[in-house]
Order: sequence, then structure tokens, then C-alpha cells
Amino acid sequence: QDVENLIMATSRHSNLFQIFWMGLFIASSLYSFWWDVYMDWGLGRREDGFLGPRLMFPRRSYYFMVISADLVLRFMWVLTLIPPQSGAQFELPAYLSAISMTVELFRRTIWSFF
Repeated sequence: QDVENLIMATSRHSNLFQIFWMGLFIASSLYSFWWDVYMDWGLGRREDGFLGPRLMFPRRSYYFMVISADLVLRFMWVLTLIPPQSGAQFELPAYLSAISMTVELFRRTIWSFF
């Protein structure tokens, strides 16, 4: 019975850690995304139709595609910060780490154009 209670308590702490980590992961990614789009690129301002006052590229759709890509790619990179063998349900498999790092380089390259 004591072993069973210990296992249940450990399981609850593990789930609490995963929920806490996931909350921080989402908050950090969303804040970084907002900073990229609003502060660094000068996009997302309502008075300019959610884009900047002067656009470098002719099609407005380019900007919305890049904003969407930045959001998705930002979340992918943060997954690599999960400690290996942490037991997290959302842990990134080891073989995807190199791909995720390459995707982050691509995201930063896009970032330099906008």
C-alpha cells in the first residue's frame, strides 16, 4: 500500500511539473512571437491594417504567411528545451532535434528579411 501511494504521489508531481512546464512553454513562445512581430518587425499594428506603414514586399499575403510561419516555428524550437528522458508526454524524439534546429535557423533567416 505504501509503495502504491508513493507511486501515485510521484505520478501527481510529474503531471503537475508537465502542466507547469507546458504553461511556461506556451507563455514564453507567445511572448517571443509577439515581440518578433510587433516590436522587431513593426507589424501587427491595427492602425496600419496589421502590417507596417511601408511594406518592402508587394504582396500583403507574404507578411501574413511569415507571421504564421514564425508562430509555428517558434513553438517547434522550444520543444528542444525539454530535458531528454524527462518523461514528458510532449518530449521531442532525439532524431528530430537536428531538424528542429535547422527549422530554427530558417525562422531566424526569415526574421532578418522582415
